[in-house]
Amino acid sequence: MGSRVNAPLPPMEVKTVDGPRPPLTPPARSGQSPSIALTAVVRDVLIRHYGSLKAAALTFEMDLGQLSRELQTGDFKFRRLDDHADVKVAIARAMYQTFGDDDPQARKRRVIRRLREGLEELAEIEGAA
Repeated sequence: MGSRVNAPLPPMEVKTVDGPRPPLTPPARSGQSPSIALTAVVRDVLIRHYGSLKAAALTFEMDLGQLSRELQTGDFKFRRLDDHADVKVAIARAMYQTFGDDDPQARKRRVIRRLREGLEELAEIEGAA
């Protein structure tokens, strides 16, 4: 076989018949997954509490990349906080500030819980009388 030198091709004009094409990026979603919204709050608290995600990852004895992925995808395991009561409290406060009384579903659940507790108390009073 003889040696062959391939010279680069000159630029060619590309002609399309269907006009300009839309960008290849997927359409934006209207809302986030609830778990991602929750872990966004957790991420902010971890950064405020430990100073960085790297310090938080070291505290939880995990890799920074793994912690970042779990927070981005909404797969963060809250059981990691079992040995860290101070962080749990900070996260609970941040969750309430973020989702507190503004969430109608959460507000309904709280009202229903209070009503059930009141009915239980009434039943105890009736039983004691």
